Amino acid sequence: MKSQLTTWLLLALPASALAGAGSWTGSSTAGQLSVGGQIMVSQPISAPAPMPAGVKTAAVSWQIALLSAPPAGLQIKLCGSNRCLTLNSLRGHQAIARDKPLTGPWHFVYNVQSKGQLRPALTVVKNQLTVNYR
Repeated sequence: MKSQLTTWLLLALPASALAGAGSWTGSSTAGQLSVGGQIMVSQPISAPAPMPAGVKTAAVSWQIALLSAPPAGLQIKLCGSNRCLTLNSLRGHQAIARDKPLTGPWHFVYNVQSKGQLRPALTVVKNQLTVNYR
């Protein structure tokens, strides 16, 4: 009975409500920072196929792999074409408010708030991003 009710509810929804939601995952590399105070920007990450018309980013999830422990003063941002989000960890999830859209292509931006040589250097092996949209 429960499955029949679920099926009926899904059939009662407009097709646009079902077709407009989804997610995609992409990854990129960034490189290495050996001196504090510099900015490093990753390669762009874009949806593998064109997004359906009218969809908005609902949430983003990320995972960043470093070669060594993060240095003190590391700041990471995830930037879209219209604004940036500050990321407080190497892995996480953040909902995107409907009134503050965030669109791609996407870049991870790294900065270490220190002066002089970084020992060891900040080496970003991989950036992974999952974008949920509605």
